[in-house]
Amino acid sequence: INVGSNQGVVTGTKFNIIEEKPATEYKGKILKASPKIVGEIDVIKAELDFSNARILRQDRPVITDDKIVETIDAEKKDK
Repeated sequence: INVGSNQGVVTGTKFNIIEEKPATEYKGKILKASPKIVGEIDVIKAELDFSNARILRQDRPVITDDKIVETIDAEKKDK
């Protein structure tokens, strides 16, 4: 992935792979849909500007330029 330790990524960081849904027009307003989570990855090695990760789960094949968002572990958040 194209983020690394310079961006705060460390070994064990987990990311959701997301798929953005198209916006919908309703009564003249553009409504943006929430992204769909299609997989999860776990960082196994973090370099300065990139990281290596393993796929933990995928609902469809992962493709180049898929977007990711870091997951927030509830246990870490409570501490």
